[in-house]
Amino acid sequence: MRRAVTVTAIALMLAGCGIRPTGIVDAGSAPMADHEHQRNVIYLLKKDRLTRVERAGMDGDTLLPLHQLGLGPTADELRAGITTAVPGGLGYVRDDTGVLRVVNGNGPGEHGRGSLTRTARAQIACTADARGTGTPSVGFPSAARSTRTSSVRFPGDRRTYACADFRDLR
Repeated sequence: MRRAVTVTAIALMLAGCGIRPTGIVDAGSAPMADHEHQRNVIYLLKKDRLTRVERAGMDGDTLLPLHQLGLGPTADELRAGITTAVPGGLGYVRDDTGVLRVVNGNGPGEHGRGSLTRTARAQIACTADARGTGTPSVGFPSAARSTRTSSVRFPGDRRTYACADFRDLR
């Protein structure tokens, strides 16, 4: 009996699972993504002048460029003399009128009037206006591809700013 079981098991293993072997099947080229992610443009500083830098974007995250601005330059950019005047920890919200408001990470207050330098304000305003490679200005839906500029209001300041207000730093 034991011998019959062993012979049956060997026969089943040799028979396989019923799928016939095939050669290599050509199924065409490898799959490729047909969507290129947007690139974000942020403005850093080189010799106290605004300089355009690109970062990887994420579809639908319109405030990402401003958060990327708060991270400052990469190691390679630092070696190339690129710096930032924007402190980390800032937050950004768009109010009901569409104005972008700059706040600290815990809400309004810490960065009062005068605490952000003019170059930091220029970096923020120009990054908010940047359109980059397929990138709408910050806070405007990508479908709109708005040609409007972003208005930015800084803590303690009633005036709104746009990148055009800092032409002398370009």
